[in-house]
Amino acid sequence: MDSTTLHVLLVVFFATLVRSTFGFGEGLIAVPLLALVIPIGIAAPVVVLLSMTIAAIVVAQDWRKIHVRSTGWLLAPTFVGIPLGVWLLTSSHPHIVKAALAVVIVAGAYYYAKWRVENALKRVPEKIGLEIQQSAQGFTVSKSEGGRTLFKVQASKAIQYKQGGRAELHDVAITLYGRDSTRFDQIYGSDFEYDSQSGDIIAKGQVQIDLEANPEGLGHADQAVPRELKNPIHLKTSGLVFNQKTGDAHTQEKVEFRIPQASGTAEGASYQAKENVLLLHSHVQIEFGGASHATVNADRAW
Repeated sequence: MDSTTLHVLLVVFFATLVRSTFGFGEGLIAVPLLALVIPIGIAAPVVVLLSMTIAAIVVAQDWRKIHVRSTGWLLAPTFVGIPLGVWLLTSSHPHIVKAALAVVIVAGAYYYAKWRVENALKRVPEKIGLEIQQSAQGFTVSKSEGGRTLFKVQASKAIQYKQGGRAELHDVAITLYGRDSTRFDQIYGSDFEYDSQSGDIIAKGQVQIDLEANPEGLGHADQAVPRELKNPIHLKTSGLVFNQKTGDAHTQEKVEFRIPQASGTAEGASYQAKENVLLLHSHVQIEFGGASHATVNADRAW
């Protein structure tokens, strides 16, 4: 067996393998490789016969699965491609034809690879089990009762996922007004996760909390900001879970708190919206400043 025959057989084998694996592409592979050892006027018909043979075998096996309407759209371009191909084969400049084929193949491979990469990046959330449903700017959810807002959740951006009704919230501010509008408590942080089924809004990092009474709230318009903020209780924690159905919040993580006269820490805390009560769960330590410095330790506090 001479080298030309071996080359042709190897190219035919590889092109057939590509066609069997991807469903197309034997022409792009076979024609330029065969043109290296045989005239292009022979290489092209050989590839056409090869493609027709493979297609005939596939049709014989799967003819029941052929979608006739889609096939019509695929056949339409051949009425332009066949005359153009015949003209190229009869051209008196085979070197120009080879160069043009090389350019088309390289360009096609480049743009196909680019499309695959971009498509793969878009499908990353789906590959890990997540599907993005929508991305919105200015997410807001609130709960009202008796014509007054109990609390309001705002985020600069929300990305909602189809799976499980979950969403990511960014730059979040939660304002709690209380059932009698006598509170102006604020919870804020960078990243939260919202579960619409349970109503939980879960902090993914550090959160800041300001607890502030607003005795004049009922006499002002709904959601009105207090005219003066007087020394709120400031807390810092993480892992906070706020439930938008009840307005309650809790965390099992360390809590740092500060008021003008003292500061301290505790392990875990919960906020009960109905009673406007903050409960520090355990290991409470309070440091009082000033001339009468003192330290108080307690199992819990509220």
